[in-house]
Amino acid sequence: MKNIFKFLLVVLVSVPLGLQAQTTCSDQLKMRKPMAPYRYNTASKSAMCQTGRKYEFVLPITKGMDYRIQFFASTVFNNNIDVKIIDMSTGEVVVNVPGKLDNDEPKSPQQTALQEYMDLKKNRFVHPFFDFTPVSSTSLKIMLDVKEVEIPKEQVQEYTYDDYDYEQPRQQAQQPTQEEGFAVPLEKLKGCISVYIIDRETEEDSF
Repeated sequence: MKNIFKFLLVVLVSVPLGLQAQTTCSDQLKMRKPMAPYRYNTASKSAMCQTGRKYEFVLPITKGMDYRIQFFASTVFNNNIDVKIIDMSTGEVVVNVPGKLDNDEPKSPQQTALQEYMDLKKNRFVHPFFDFTPVSSTSLKIMLDVKEVEIPKEQVQEYTYDDYDYEQPRQQAQQPTQEEGFAVPLEKLKGCISVYIIDRETEEDSF
């Protein structure tokens, strides 16, 4: 009876933990509240993603609505995510930006996908956003390229030529050299990436 009680206790404890792990990314969307007249668009997505992979999904947009898209990512990615958005009706690339600038600070909210810029007029940082007002109903293909992350040399495990696994090396890993005696693999990291979408009715001028 005592063993059965312990088993039930383990089940009751482990289920909430599993559910918590599954809802971590979706919680990132729940924390964000659009300011009127914008409304939350249920096409918004948040998912667990991995470095070294590419992701995409299609967003239908309709005439008569304004759309604003923002991207958020776990700090583990260090903003190293390129974003491309294509108008599927015309094939035009309407957004093609890096997650951050390497050697400069962005001066506008559309230069990068994730790196904030300082708005000197409002004296505050602004998170990048991309606005769309379609002249006809169409779809946008949103493409995310999550870059690899290289392990710092001081954190790399040392290898010898006897125990280094040449049959199944890490993807794009550098093989050890005679001088160094170790490899510098590209670490696979996981974290949440969110595509936050809000919309509002287009304000049309009338006479």
